[in-house]
Amino acid sequence: MKKAIWIITALQIIITGVAVRLMPDTVPTHYDISGRIDGFGSKYTYLIMPLVTVGSVLMFAAISHSMTKKAAASKDEKKTAETVSNAKVFNIISLCTALMFGAMQCYMLWSADRAGKVGAENFEDNGLGITSLMLGIMFIVCGNFLPKTKPNGTVGLRTQYSMYNDNTWRKSNVYGGKALMLAGLLTVVTALFAKPAIAILLTLVYNIAAMIASCVYAKKVYDEEVSLSESEKTR
Repeated sequence: MKKAIWIITALQIIITGVAVRLMPDTVPTHYDISGRIDGFGSKYTYLIMPLVTVGSVLMFAAISHSMTKKAAASKDEKKTAETVSNAKVFNIISLCTALMFGAMQCYMLWSADRAGKVGAENFEDNGLGITSLMLGIMFIVCGNFLPKTKPNGTVGLRTQYSMYNDNTWRKSNVYGGKALMLAGLLTVVTALFAKPAIAILLTLVYNIAAMIASCVYAKKVYDEEVSLSESEKTR
């Protein structure tokens, strides 16, 4: 998994390096909401995304290493297993991030090249739509793995209600995973059929709706758990 992450990151750097070398010095660097080019700049602007990818991967790697180290030092077998499981989920999120950034970078490089060939006035970018599509796919993948997380302070649906005990965590994250997958599916469909600007706006709406629904459900599960606990005490 970790090797795959770094291979994908290295490929993005290599592809970007070759593309930048072949680009003219001045290239399209900004588009308006309709996808029309409204800004030009240095070709080296396209080195920013690989740097962001490397920074993100390093951050994820540091957190994953910290989790693994914590698991190795723990004498509690249950906690060790939970930490190892969370580290695996975190690596999957890191892989998805590297893939998403890599795909977006390849599209941006293609877009800049295409604009140079057909002319800025004849080119219409679909970057917002591609971004929305990539986010939708990432939501689906992450939502699928969300139920596999164990109580922790780094990854998963983490609220004071979901973290009340193992049961509230499990139920909340199963529900949260389904909500995120649904948001991802809606995002993909919207990205394929709606205008780019509308697609990215609805992506945000879907994600916020999924988070709110998940938090509300976590509170519901928490209330049920507290009520059950209090009734058992009064027996």
